[in-house]
Amino acid sequence: MELKSIQTRIALWAGLCLLITSTALITYSLVSANNAQEFVNDRVSTLLDQGIRERLKARASAEASEIQNRLAVAMEAGRTLAQTFTSVKIKDEDGYPIVDIGRPEMNAILMSVLEQNDDFLATYSAWEPKGLDMLDRSYRNDTELGYDETGRFIPYWVRNVSGTIPENPSALTHYDNPQQDEFGRRLGDYYLCPKDTRKECIIDPYNHRSSDKQQMITSLVTPIIHEGTFYGITGIDLDASFLQELAVTANSQLYNGAGEMIIVSDNGVIGGYSRQPDLTGKHVKRLVGETWDTDRENIRQGRLIDSIDATTDGDVIKILAPIRFRIADARWAVIIRIPLSVVMAEVTELDRSLTRMNRENATWQAGVGVGVTLAALLLIWFMSRSIARPIRSAVRMADSIRLGDLSRRQRVCSEDEVGQLGNALNAMADGMEKKANLANAIAEGDLTVSTKPESSEDKLGIALETMRRNLSDMVASIQAATAQVAEGSRGLSESSQSLSDGAADQASSLEQISASMTE
Repeated sequence: MELKSIQTRIALWAGLCLLITSTALITYSLVSANNAQEFVNDRVSTLLDQGIRERLKARASAEASEIQNRLAVAMEAGRTLAQTFTSVKIKDEDGYPIVDIGRPEMNAILMSVLEQNDDFLATYSAWEPKGLDMLDRSYRNDTELGYDETGRFIPYWVRNVSGTIPENPSALTHYDNPQQDEFGRRLGDYYLCPKDTRKECIIDPYNHRSSDKQQMITSLVTPIIHEGTFYGITGIDLDASFLQELAVTANSQLYNGAGEMIIVSDNGVIGGYSRQPDLTGKHVKRLVGETWDTDRENIRQGRLIDSIDATTDGDVIKILAPIRFRIADARWAVIIRIPLSVVMAEVTELDRSLTRMNRENATWQAGVGVGVTLAALLLIWFMSRSIARPIRSAVRMADSIRLGDLSRRQRVCSEDEVGQLGNALNAMADGMEKKANLANAIAEGDLTVSTKPESSEDKLGIALETMRRNLSDMVASIQAATAQVAEGSRGLSESSQSLSDGAADQASSLEQISASMTE
């Protein structure tokens, strides 16, 4: 389709260019915004994931510290007992003990420590044969005072179910028994561990059945060593049910209890499990599966670990925080496991929010872009109209000139090309009007007017000049011919007069002749 309006053509082409540019810019902006949003989403997701992991690590470490602090009190009490009892082996210069205490005093100390610490379930001490004194034979089978057939000092002061303490201790059992259970623990580990390692030992939680009830117990024992010789141990038993309570309470505060918390030793003994209390004292491998070997190594190395584990119920995020004991030869850990879908729900919701905001921004951006483009097209239309108006006026002026009307002039309001076109048309009209006036003057016979051409290309001016010159020559020729005709006419007139005079003379002569003849 041929467009005959310059306004339409300007608006069309400028609008097309603007539309292409706007489309390109809007597309680029949307793509850039989308890329930026993906980058932000990924970055935010990563930061949130890291933040969540760090928060879970901090929580697991806090629970580990809580357990450590609870055990540290008992460890310090046991350490103090061991130091006190070691003093009986320290002699002065004369070879006498610097502290003169015997079995009754030591029992009184053990009972006093138990009375003063409500959290303690039991206090006890066990000595090597003849390690305390030379009186083992004297106490053989004295069960009322807490002795067995060996007579060794092995009192076990324990609270009963009502919380009271009996007047006399019972005797420790299995202290020399190397028989192992399913976890590889010896029945006599509470005595054999510090004896073998010469270090403080924390015995993994175990089920202990007394006459009253069955309890989950952990033992904290300290060796009695003087000048490199092992003499015995002091120990504190704690009710390990606080581990279960801690696991349940702490887990309920994490994602509304959607996960699980396990307190476990490096031997795999479950000290507390937030979901199933009946699994305490059982092996943790039934919970964590094949990852236990790696977990156990991390516990023994004291590493704070976070990982993603695959389970039958889906992926879970796992945090392993070691429980560090200052001196004791023990390795425990707090394990938190939460379904990845639960942990990432916050990240997913944020990603959805960012995506929704990006869509809204993209819609607004596209809408604003389209609106600006339409406004610009409308502005271009009016601007092209202001350009086309003087051009249309120039066309009308040219048509008027074509029809011979040289009176119209352009109103020039600018100095651009359109203004220059108007000035050129006005100058052309002035020139043509001047030449028309010259032609009129020539037509009226005034051949003296100046018809100098404007340039060598001024064909009309040259033609007028040629016409004026030719007319001038023709008039001169006519005038010369007229003069000649006038002169000839004058001579002819004179000849006619002469002829007329001769004829008159002849007529007179004839009359005279006729009269003579008549006569």
